[in-house]
Amino acid sequence: MSVLAKPGIEIEWAGEFPMRRDSVSEARRTVSRLLPRLTWAGDRDDAVLVVSELATNAVLHAPANGASSFLLELAHLSDGALMVAVSDHGDGPDRLPCGLPAEDAESGRGLYLVQQLGARVVSEKSPSGGKRIAALLPPSKEL
Repeated sequence: MSVLAKPGIEIEWAGEFPMRRDSVSEARRTVSRLLPRLTWAGDRDDAVLVVSELATNAVLHAPANGASSFLLELAHLSDGALMVAVSDHGDGPDRLPCGLPAEDAESGRGLYLVQQLGARVVSEKSPSGGKRIAALLPPSKEL
């Protein structure tokens, strides 16, 4: 089932960003400005960090086929969760990596970090081709 097909979207937003490293900081700033309007009750810093990790993965792992942008989508769902999704034109893995990479690895911790924030992370085919990585952040952290 597609994460975006989930009923009960209260408020949503989507924006396209150039497939460049500096777009990651632009996406973070954009989300920081938008989150108050989405009225999501969760931790805003967590949401910005999720955007940063997903956008970074799109930029770093983009195929060399000339893809010029990635799509960032946000949705405040009626159950209180925030859906953050990044779509690009890459194939992506059939299975998302879980767990920490080797201790001496220089990368590969982003999706693990996103999951440690309490997000459920899924990978799916994008309606426009390519892949979509989506994270569902709960409205607040369980203590």
